[in-house]
Order: sequence, then structure tokens, then C-alpha cells
Amino acid sequence: MSLDMGVAVSIYTQRAFAPYEFKSMEHSGRALRGQIERYNISDLFDLPVPMQDEAASQVDWSELSAAEFAPDRLGKHVFIDETFEDSEQFQQFLGRRELIPTNLRQDFETTDILDLSSRRNFCNVTPLFYVRSELRTEILAAIRSIVPKEVYQTAAKRIADAIGVFNAIHVRQGDFLNADHPFDIKDPEMLLENVDGMFDRSETLVICTDQEDSPNFDLVNQHFKHTIMLESYIMEEPSLREVYDALPFQDEAIMGVLCQLICEHAKGFAGSLRSTYTNYIHRARGEPEMMFINSLQRPNARIKDGLFEESNPDHHYSWGKTGWCLDVDPSTISWMREWPEVFD
Repeated sequence: MSLDMGVAVSIYTQRAFAPYEFKSMEHSGRALRGQIERYNISDLFDLPVPMQDEAASQVDWSELSAAEFAPDRLGKHVFIDETFEDSEQFQQFLGRRELIPTNLRQDFETTDILDLSSRRNFCNVTPLFYVRSELRTEILAAIRSIVPKEVYQTAAKRIADAIGVFNAIHVRQGDFLNADHPFDIKDPEMLLENVDGMFDRSETLVICTDQEDSPNFDLVNQHFKHTIMLESYIMEEPSLREVYDALPFQDEAIMGVLCQLICEHAKGFAGSLRSTYTNYIHRARGEPEMMFINSLQRPNARIKDGLFEESNPDHHYSWGKTGWCLDVDPSTISWMREWPEVFD
């Protein structure tokens, strides 16, 4: 999400993007080649904006004027431009959120370097930029074009083709099991009931998760004819492990990217609310009707057969149409899920 915001702000402020926090990504955990691999974000993703590498640049950055935009939470701001009006449509855009209208283009117009260093950048671009339609369209198109490089896409396609026709779910477990969110998957009965409402038991079901040994998968594994724990399947199937080992880098982050790309090829896909991992898959699949494995039954916000129902169809934005801003903490609009407006 921080990468998304960096690209969005680059376009919004008409600046080159210098992702210094990403330039040297080092990952802990399992190292599949016996050592931690190091790589730059530009080694993994094609970014649709001009890039500037401070270390490689011939420019003396110390001579340039600089300023920092570092709110405690980036999601407390809504970014506007010179066309801004506090209208009824803007109030619907807010969806009961208490956001600070912020014009970075104007506030830092004479500053050479804008340091976007908010401590918490955990937010989606879609519900945070209220700008003229042409600029918003450009920003959202750029966000949709942030994709892994061709070598990772090709590997994912090879693995997906080897699996054949399949449906896929992403089930975030880990720290979600300890959070007080009633719609998170915390028991095998809930998961089976929800997945049953979306996918045929006779079809292959690929499971992408951060905790393959979770007991919450027991009933799905029992009742679906063929289930695949994706990461283990890749590592244990020799021909697929060979595809993985041929990639430029290997670690848990690369495996995560690869599994995301494989899920893009699923016949049907359902993900987890509150998961940025799911958000990227939904966005990449290009489906405005995004399915979720979660349970949600509130007066105005409901999920049925994986899809949000529209309880307020006259609202201008999907977070209002689905009643999310009425029955759930409205501040979560900024990060709870990807919204269909990303395809505008």
C-alpha cells in the first residue's frame, strides 16, 4: 500500500518517485537458497512513474529544498486539488469519515523534495483522492498498472496452467485470529459455509494462506474433492519447484507475489477483508464484483454468497451503497478492502 501511495502522490504532485524505503528490501524468515536475498523494489515491479534513485543520482540532493509530510496516519487525510468544493458529493465521498482536506500540490509547490514519511501508510488510494476526474482517472490507471515484472507473471502462468481449472481463496490467518473482528474466519464451520456458497465442491480449490496448518481448513479439505495448499504444492511438486527456483530471487516475499499472480488465473476468487494481499488480487483480476470469504450480517452491511449487497443503491460511492460507512467504523473505508471505484 505504501508503494501505491508513493505512485499516486508522484502523479498527484507531478514529481519523480524516489522509493528510498524500498530500495534495499531485506527479508527475514525462511531463506530458500541458504541466505537472505537482497533486491530493489524496481527489480520486482514495473512502476508507471519517473523514478529517481538518490544513491545513483548525479544530483547533489543536499542542495535541494526539502519538506516532510508526516502525519501520524495517512488515512486521516483526503487529497484534493484546486477544483475542490465541499459539496454533497464530497460528503458522500467522506462517508462519515473525519478527514482533513489536504492539497499537497499547493502546500509544497515550491519545495524540490517532498518526503512522504507518515508513520502509518496503511491505506488504499481509491477512497483518499478527491480531485478532478481527469487526474483521478490517471492516478487510478497508474495504480492498476503496478504489476510484477514479466518473469514472475510468466512463472505464475506456468504453475496455473499446470494446476488446470481451479477456484481460489485467500484466507488470512496469523494475527487476524487474535483480532476482535467478528467477520474474520476463526472456525472451520464458518469457512466451509461461506466457501460452499461460492464454489462447486467438485472443482479444484486452491488455498492461499499465511498459515497452511490452521485447523480452520479441516472441513474444507474434507468436503471439497480436491484442495491444494498453494505454497506447499509449489515447493513439493518437482516441476513447479523448478519454476520457482529459476526466478531471479527466492524468499517468502517472492513466494507471496507468485501466489498472488497464480490466484489471478483462478476461475473464481474470494479473499479476506482487511487484507492488502487480497486487495491486489481483486484489483489485478479486474472484477468490480469482488468476492470475500468473510461473514458479515449487519442491518445495512451484509455479505451474501461472497458479495456485498447494496443496501443504499442511491449513494454515489460503493462504501455508501454497501452500507459500510453506516454499520462499520467509517475510518476503515480507507483500508478495509479495495473498492470497485479503482476501475473508474
